[in-house]
Amino acid sequence: MRMGLQQFQEFEKDANWFNSHLDELRKEYVNEFVAVEDGNVISSGKTVDSVLEKLKKMRKDPGRVLIEFVHEKGKTILL
Repeated sequence: MRMGLQQFQEFEKDANWFNSHLDELRKEYVNEFVAVEDGNVISSGKTVDSVLEKLKKMRKDPGRVLIEFVHEKGKTILL
């Protein structure tokens, strides 16, 4: 699936939101995956599969939603 310019910009906006709110996200979602859309966490879970299943039930396309891991402070995981 190709990403259009608008989709890329939305993805980038959500990635920036995630990074700027990481300390806050750690309070509730540490060591969990979160799905972010329009600057909001719309799903979370201990595994990617659980997040994907929740997105499926919400009829959200996972390819259009930012999914990131909320790591403990001092650790970085690149997806």
